[in-house]
Amino acid sequence: MARSSGTESVSHPLRGDLGELSLRYHGPALDHDHSMNAKVLAPALLSFSDAVEVAKNEVLPDTQVELRVKATRPGSFDIQFILQSVDAFSQTSAGGGLAYLAGTGGLTLYTIIIGAVKLASWFRHHAGARIVGNEPADDDGMDVFSEHKVIVESADGTRIQTYDSCLRIARKRKFVNDVGKAMAGPSSQEGVDGAELSSGGDSVDVDHETARSMAEWVPPEDVIGETDMTVTVQPLDAHFEPGKKWHVTSGNDVKYTVDMCDDDFIDAVENGERIGKKDIFKVTIHAVSARARDGELKTRYSITKVLEHKPYKPPVQGELEL
Repeated sequence: MARSSGTESVSHPLRGDLGELSLRYHGPALDHDHSMNAKVLAPALLSFSDAVEVAKNEVLPDTQVELRVKATRPGSFDIQFILQSVDAFSQTSAGGGLAYLAGTGGLTLYTIIIGAVKLASWFRHHAGARIVGNEPADDDGMDVFSEHKVIVESADGTRIQTYDSCLRIARKRKFVNDVGKAMAGPSSQEGVDGAELSSGGDSVDVDHETARSMAEWVPPEDVIGETDMTVTVQPLDAHFEPGKKWHVTSGNDVKYTVDMCDDDFIDAVENGERIGKKDIFKVTIHAVSARARDGELKTRYSITKVLEHKPYKPPVQGELEL
C-alpha cells in the first residue's frame, strides 16, 4: 500500500487586491512606546471593519469584498489594511474593474470611505449643512462608480465638495458611530491625540474630541432614503433671500416646497434673467425622506440644478377663420 506523503494540498480562495488603507494613531505616548493595549485596540478594529461594511453595502451592495489586516511597518502605531475581492466575484468584470481602478489611482471604495469620514468629521464642526450644487463626477471608464459630486454649505457659509455617495454614507448613524469608536477608542489613552486614515494621496486626520463626538452622535432624524428626480415645474412664488423657500407645482395640484440651491441660476436671475409664474422649468429635485424622533415620516426637497428654462409666450391673436 502506498504511503501518503503527509502533505495535503491547500485550496486558497481567489482574491483580487483593491488597494491598501492605513489607520494610524498618533501622539507623544506612541512616539516612544509603539505598543497599545489589545483590549482597547481589538474593539476599535471591529468597529472600523463594521464601518467599511456599511460603506461597501451603500455603494457596492452586490460585491464580495473582505477587509484584511496586513503586516504593519514601524510608525507611531500604523495598522495596514488591504481590501480584497474574494472567490468568484474577483473573476467578474466588476471585480476586475475595482482592481483596475485601485491600480491606476482612480475612484475607489477607499476614496469614498475617506471622503465620508472627512465629511462626517466636518459635520461635527459645521451646523445647518445643505446641498447647494452638483456636477458630474469624472468618468472612471469602467462603469463601476457613477456618483456625481455635490457641494455642501454650512450655515456659516463654509463649503466642502464631495461625492454624493460620501454624503449618503456620512448621514448613516452606524457608519459615523463605528468610525468614531474606531478612532476614539485608542485615542482616549493618555498621550494619544487622534487618528489618521489614509490611502494613496487621500487622508483625513480626526482628533480625539471629534472622534468621540462621532461615536456618540445621534441624528435628529433617521434618513430612510435619498433620490434625485428630473421634474418639469412652474413657480408659484420665488424668493432670493437666504433661507427663503420656493413653492413650485408640477401640475394637477402637485406642489413642492423647495430650497433653491442652484447658484448659477440664482446668479443669472440677479444679472437680469426674467422669470414668470407661467414659465416652465426642467429641474433636478433632490428628495430626502426621513423619520423624525416622534416617528413621523417627512420629506424635504431642494432644486439642485435648473436644466432648462422656457419663458411663457402668449399666443398671437390672429384672424378668426369662418
